[in-house]
Amino acid sequence: RFTATGVGLGTPAYMSPEQGKGEVVDERTDIWALGCLLYEMLTGQRAFKGRTVSDLLASVLRDEVDFTPLPPETPAVLHHILERCLRRDSRRRFQHVGDVRLELEELEELEEVVLPVLEDLERHVLFLDDEDGAIAVISAEAEQRAKLGQGHSAQPTL
Repeated sequence: RFTATGVGLGTPAYMSPEQGKGEVVDERTDIWALGCLLYEMLTGQRAFKGRTVSDLLASVLRDEVDFTPLPPETPAVLHHILERCLRRDSRRRFQHVGDVRLELEELEELEEVVLPVLEDLERHVLFLDDEDGAIAVISAEAEQRAKLGQGHSAQPTL
């Protein structure tokens, strides 16, 4: 057994508020982590900061996300996607990662400004389709795993 009730597991910089509090987590925790990763890719800095793990988790639980570091050319649609991924109340986040994927695909078709960011995102996020819908595997090795045939997709795609 790797997890237990009330025990946090994950990278603190990407842990959702519910995960930081030791509450039940679901797919929306991954959507939070995806939002943290996307924020970091767009700004070059983490959405939440702290000198220690405790400080970092406290920041996740209390601090508002500062969207001012986003590049000025960030499309409003991408800003909205990011804001929705990072809502503290998991009921107000995207409910399924497949919804995020569709929003990003539409953005990719509409906005050439963010294509380099979306291409970089593909190196960190592997979207897989299963019987219940899409899931996301957030990992620096996502592309390598896809090439090795682990998962349902042959290549990471947005």
